[in-house]
Amino acid sequence: GAITSLNTAVDTSAEAARCATFYPKALRWALEERFWSFAMMRKALLAVTSDSSAYQFAYVFPSDCVRPLSLIPAETPDDILVAGFTFPTPWPTTVMADWQRYTSAEVPQMFSHERKADGTDVVYTNLEDAHLRYIGHIRDVELFPEHFRDAVQMRLASYLAGATVKGIKGAQLAQSMWAAAKVAIGGAAELDGQNSRVRPKH
Repeated sequence: GAITSLNTAVDTSAEAARCATFYPKALRWALEERFWSFAMMRKALLAVTSDSSAYQFAYVFPSDCVRPLSLIPAETPDDILVAGFTFPTPWPTTVMADWQRYTSAEVPQMFSHERKADGTDVVYTNLEDAHLRYIGHIRDVELFPEHFRDAVQMRLASYLAGATVKGIKGAQLAQSMWAAAKVAIGGAAELDGQNSRVRPKH
C-alpha cells in the first residue's frame, strides 16, 4: 500500500520500512552519478596534524561529501569545473592573458582521501589553506529538480522490486527499473547542464 512517511516511527508498515532502508542508497547513487549544480559545494577545510610522510598537510574530510571533485587554493575563483580543472566562463577574448592568471598554484592540486585506523576521514595534500569542491549529500527534496527526483524514484523502485517480488519476475522487474533509472539520470544530467551554471555553495 501507499506509505505516509519514511520515518518508521510514523509509518510502521513493512513497505515504509523497506523504503526507509533503500531510499538512502538510491539517493546516494543518484548524487554520485553527475556533477549536479544543486549539490555542488565548496568548503574551506579544517586543518589537522599530518602524520603522512608523503604529504605536508592534512584536513578533516567533510562529513557531507558524497564525491570529492577537486582540491583548490582559497584564492581560486568559483568557475565551472571541467574534468577536474577550472576554466574562465565565458572564455575571454584575451585567452592567453587570462590563462596566465590561472597559475599552477591555482589549479586543482593532488590529494589523497584516506580513512585512519580510528575511523576518521582525512584529506592529505601539499596544499596549504585548502578548499575542497565536492558533491554534497543534499537531503532536502525541495532542492531536487523534478527529473532528478524521477531518477531517484526509479532507482528506489529497482531496489524495492528485488526485495518484494520473488523469483525471476522480481529480478526482471528490478532490472527493468534499474535500466529506467539510468535513462532518467542521463536526462536529468542533460537538463541540469543546460539550465544552470556551476556556482558551488560555500
